[in-house]
Amino acid sequence: MTTTHSKRSRIFVNSLVLYVVAFLFLKFAFPPIAKAIAGTSVNLPIPGTLFLWYMILITACFFVYLSSNEKDLADFLAPVVEAIRGKGGIHGVIFKIAFVCLPLLVGYEIYDCFVPKVVVPSSTRQQHPGMSNPNAVPYVGLKNPFRDPTPEMLAAFVEKYNEEDPREGEMDIDAMPPRLDTDSLDPSALKELFVNETIVEGRQLYQKNCRACHGTGHDGAGPVAKTFKLRPVAFTDPGTIATLVEEAVFWRVSEGGIGLPDIATPWDSPMPKWKDELTEEDRWKIIMAIYSDIGMEPRVLEMKVN
Repeated sequence: MTTTHSKRSRIFVNSLVLYVVAFLFLKFAFPPIAKAIAGTSVNLPIPGTLFLWYMILITACFFVYLSSNEKDLADFLAPVVEAIRGKGGIHGVIFKIAFVCLPLLVGYEIYDCFVPKVVVPSSTRQQHPGMSNPNAVPYVGLKNPFRDPTPEMLAAFVEKYNEEDPREGEMDIDAMPPRLDTDSLDPSALKELFVNETIVEGRQLYQKNCRACHGTGHDGAGPVAKTFKLRPVAFTDPGTIATLVEEAVFWRVSEGGIGLPDIATPWDSPMPKWKDELTEEDRWKIIMAIYSDIGMEPRVLEMKVN
């Protein structure tokens, strides 16, 4: 009888210990491990909601494993039943303490996950780090070629414009401006037509590649935006890209979250490295279309320090 009672207690205690170890690992051991793997200068904790789901899955796995064998399940539940009935001696006291502490712990964790709070990061975080970062050096001084097209660009545009109708294919006809006779346009009007057509192309590229995260209305509320810990930037906010020079935006689009310096942690951007997916021309067109759609202009430096 004593051996049976001891075995039942052992199964319960072992399960409880494993559960606590799993909790402590996710809560305290995982952040520094993630820091070492990612090579960042700060710990990377598991998001609260994801942590809660991990604990729910671990709990479910425990009970699935225990319920796979009727005897193990009965041995696990026996000390619980004894404690509820007031039996079991010292073991009953331990189990009663566990019954009180475990719900309190679970309740605290749920409360801690959902209660609004301000978390001070372990380092200053910049969503838009300065271009002094080594990763940004190749982009310093770049200009959007589509804002001030060269005569060669205009000539190539006119030839393409007159040869093929961009309304054919996948382009959205309703979004296209009226077709014009380029021979009757003066240089200023031709440049305006070039810019307008570029914006239309950029808008189409944005909807295909960027809308899912940044949203159709550039408000950062795309279909997958809520899946990220750091919500995508709302371009309609005047405190975002309107405060950046255009070359900085091009840098961020080109290099994505991978190119961010450590100062951007612990909430690195999940944006992909678009220079691997889109041509340089397409990236400039998208940026140009975004600024046009939100009714803002890129920041112009007031002065240049030598």
